[in-house]
Amino acid sequence: MLNEKQHEIFNRILDLNMKFNDSNKTSSERLNYLGKLVDAKCELRDDMGVDAYNNFMNMGTRLFAEKKSED
Repeated sequence: MLNEKQHEIFNRILDLNMKFNDSNKTSSERLNYLGKLVDAKCELRDDMGVDAYNNFMNMGTRLFAEKKSED
């Protein structure tokens, strides 16, 4: 599904997202990670094309979202 370049960008997104979530919520470090994360997502979207990017992200959301319990 992803070519080598896109796979590299996506791995960078995962790494930056983890660093962003683990950083101090009020720090400039967190803002730095957020900026890099947005840039990486835009880079992936530009490389894949908008429709393919949206489909890829929607598929990931469906696969990894918490399952709702049916009470």
